[in-house]
Amino acid sequence: MPLLVLTGWACPACGALRATDDLVHGHLAQAWSHNPLWVALTPVLVVLWARWAARRRAGIPARALSPRWGLAALGVLVVFAVLRNLPAFHAVLGP
Repeated sequence: MPLLVLTGWACPACGALRATDDLVHGHLAQAWSHNPLWVALTPVLVVLWARWAARRRAGIPARALSPRWGLAALGVLVVFAVLRNLPAFHAVLGP
């Protein structure tokens, strides 16, 4: 939110906390309006966390992710940040 207030640009995380609150209360459409990327990624993160927790409980050591995953995530965040600040996409992706 500070970036939005200071520059007028919405960062990729803008609205994620409000979206999380809306998801917890079952308001999917409102959550999507706050941050669609976060809403789309939340189920993926929950499944990855559940897999990690099950593996840890079974005593299976955690595997390190390839650096490619980090670069891919960074790429998605940059593309999302750029698109949500373009006038053509602001109504759909803006916070």
